[in-house]
Amino acid sequence: MNVGTGAGIGLGQLERDQREVKRLHDAYLEALDRHDGTGSPLTEWEDVPPRERQAWRAVDVLVRLRVERAETQLDLVRSERDALVAEANALRSQVRFLEVLRNQDELETTRAKLELEALRGARQREANPKPNAPPPKAPVSAPRTVKVAGLVEDKAADGLYLAVESGLEVIHPGATVRVQGTSVTVEVTDVMPEEETPIFIASPDGAFTVKAGDVLEVVTDEEQSAVADSAPLVTVKVTAVAPDEEGGGFYLAVDRGLREVHQGDAVRIQGTGMVAVVTGVEPTTPLPIFIGYPPPSFAPKEGDVLELLPKPGGDLSALIA
Repeated sequence: MNVGTGAGIGLGQLERDQREVKRLHDAYLEALDRHDGTGSPLTEWEDVPPRERQAWRAVDVLVRLRVERAETQLDLVRSERDALVAEANALRSQVRFLEVLRNQDELETTRAKLELEALRGARQREANPKPNAPPPKAPVSAPRTVKVAGLVEDKAADGLYLAVESGLEVIHPGATVRVQGTSVTVEVTDVMPEEETPIFIASPDGAFTVKAGDVLEVVTDEEQSAVADSAPLVTVKVTAVAPDEEGGGFYLAVDRGLREVHQGDAVRIQGTGMVAVVTGVEPTTPLPIFIGYPPPSFAPKEGDVLELLPKPGGDLSALIA
């Protein structure tokens, strides 16, 4: 760079500085409506003496320095904010991962306890074999059926009044009954032996139909437990799947049965042995179910059916299998 070029650059910078200072001085005049406190007009930039112009340049330099310092501090604050956001996201991901590990540890502990109890039971049976003894005679059970002689439908009370030919003593309030040869059961609400239609059933199931001549069976507690144990698993159908942005699992949407799904539930893709644990449920979001860090083999897709396995403390045979 020669001397002429350097001098030209220096003059250009000086002209730009003068323009900046002139704009600052004009802003000052506009703020005061170009008059001082006595109503006299203020001095225009062209009439400002050189010494005052230098003072205005010093003010302009100070203002620019403060602006640059403020912008630098703002950039530092933004950088600190971004770093804190990144740290919070990392901590949130670690919490999800630890929650998944905790749920998996609980499942492993429950499985180990059940296996240990099974082994102890097997050893006790081997150590104490039962002597050969004649099988006990089955107790003769009392009759558990009554024949319906008539019925009256009470629409006001939303129920049925039944009359029976005999055996009313086997029916009591709270008893569960069904029509012989069917599986639909209802609960007896009240029994009034002095009435012509002594048995009252309130709000029966729509599938429960009875007529004169039908035989009612009293369902025992053992039969109810057997029916409950053989009940199918609760299932939900996957309607949408989205991977977690941080690569830590899947977000799922289901078409129905969301209220049956809870944090910590074990789910299995129907027809497979792939099991994972529900990390969280947010019912108000489009993809409410989150499964964090599932096993590599657990890869649900739209249209799959998820089975909710029994929780620890219930029937865990399906979970162990």
